[in-house]
Amino acid sequence: MLDGCETLPRSQLKQQHDIMLERLCRHARNTTEFYADRLAPLFDQQDQFSLEAWSDIPPLTRRDLADNFDALKSNDVPENFGNTRLAQSSGSSGQPVKALWTDSQVIAANCIGRRLHNWHGIDPSEFLVLVYATPLEEGQFESEHDHWAPVYKSLGVAGRCVTINGQLPTQHIFNRLEELKPDHLNINPRLLFAIANEYLAQEKKPEYRLKSIGTFGETRTELIGDRIDLVFGVRPYARYTADEIGHIAIECPDCGTYHVAEEVIHADVVDNHLKPVGPGQTGRILTTPLYSYAMPLIRYELGDEVTLADGTCWRAQGTSIAQIDGRLGDLFHHPQGGRFRPNRAILNQLAHHLKAAAVQIVQQAPQRFVIRFQPTSTAPSRATIAILHQELEDSFGFKVTVDLVPVAEIPALANGKREDFVCAIAQ
Repeated sequence: MLDGCETLPRSQLKQQHDIMLERLCRHARNTTEFYADRLAPLFDQQDQFSLEAWSDIPPLTRRDLADNFDALKSNDVPENFGNTRLAQSSGSSGQPVKALWTDSQVIAANCIGRRLHNWHGIDPSEFLVLVYATPLEEGQFESEHDHWAPVYKSLGVAGRCVTINGQLPTQHIFNRLEELKPDHLNINPRLLFAIANEYLAQEKKPEYRLKSIGTFGETRTELIGDRIDLVFGVRPYARYTADEIGHIAIECPDCGTYHVAEEVIHADVVDNHLKPVGPGQTGRILTTPLYSYAMPLIRYELGDEVTLADGTCWRAQGTSIAQIDGRLGDLFHHPQGGRFRPNRAILNQLAHHLKAAAVQIVQQAPQRFVIRFQPTSTAPSRATIAILHQELEDSFGFKVTVDLVPVAEIPALANGKREDFVCAIAQ
C-alpha cells in the first residue's frame, strides 16, 4: 500500500491524508478522556470535521504524555489495528516518556524504513551492523538476527544483522567493527564521529569497506558527514525518528532534504505563537502519527527545531525539512540575556586542536565553560590551549573562561547519545 502511495499525485495523497487525520481525531475524541474536550474546535454542531481550527489545538507536550498516560489511552482500539505494545523514548530531552503503539504503527514504521533503503539502493540481504543503545544493566551487549527487520522477514529477504549496544565504550565498538567487517552500518552520528577520529589519530583506515552508513538519533551536521566520508569513503544517509513516534522523515538521495512520510504521519512546523512557518523558516515541529490508535498523539511536541525546505523535489509528498536544528535544550545562555544556539563547527575545531576523539562543551555559568574531551595523544600545550580558548570566544562572540577536563568517555545518556552541548545553568 505504501509503495503505491509513493507515486500518487500530491492532491490525491493529501486527500487520503486528511481522511486519515479526521478518522484519528474522531477516534481520539470518542475513546479517550484526554481528548474528549480538547478536540472540540475541530467539530461543528452537526459533527462536521474541519481543519480550520487545527492551529488552535494546543500542542501535546512530553510532560502531558508523562502525566496523562492513562487518560491518553484509547478505551476502544479497532481490532484491525492489531495488538498494542509499549514504546519508550530514550529520554534525550529529559525523563523518558512512554507511549502505546498498535501493530499497524510497527508495520508502517518498518515499511518507511524499507522505503529509505530502496531510495538509497541498499541491499537488505547483505551484512548489517546496527549500533543501538540499551541500558547496560539489562546485560544485552550484542545479538544476532537473520533479518534486518520484521518487514524483510515477512518478505522472505534474509540478511545477517548484528546489533551492538551503543552504550559500550567507543574503543570496544571500534574493535568489534574491525572484527565483524560489515557491509552496512547503522549508528548514532556522534558516536561514529568519535570512531572516525580514532582512525585519524592512529593514522589508519578501516580494514573493512562499508557500502552504506545510516545515521539516526541526533543531528548529523555537514562537518560530521565530511569527517565520516573522509575516513570511511561513504557519505551517510539519515532518518528522522522518535522512539515514541516512529519515522517522521527520511533523507532524500536526490535533493538531500528530509521528506515527511505523509502516509503515516502529519507534521506541523510552527513559531512561538503556534503559527505555521514557511519554507526557509525555522520552527518547532509538532507530529501526529496517523496510526496511533492505541494512544493518540495529536500535535505532539518533540522539543526539536527544524527548518523547512521548499518541497519541490519529485520525491516530496508535501512537507520537506531542509535541516534538523536539534533540541531546544541545546541552547546556551548569553551573558547579555536570552539564549543562543552554538555553532557546531566549534566542536570539530576543538577536536582538531586537542587531538580528541570526541568533545563536549558544558556551560556552567554565562561565561564559564568546561570542555570535556576524549584524548588520543598527549596533553595539549599551553599554546594549543590559548588557540582553542580564542576560537571558543570567536565562535560565541563574548569573553569566556574555560576548563579542560580529559575523560575516558564522553558521558552518554540512556540512549547512548553523546551530547555536544550541555547547559548546566539552572532554568
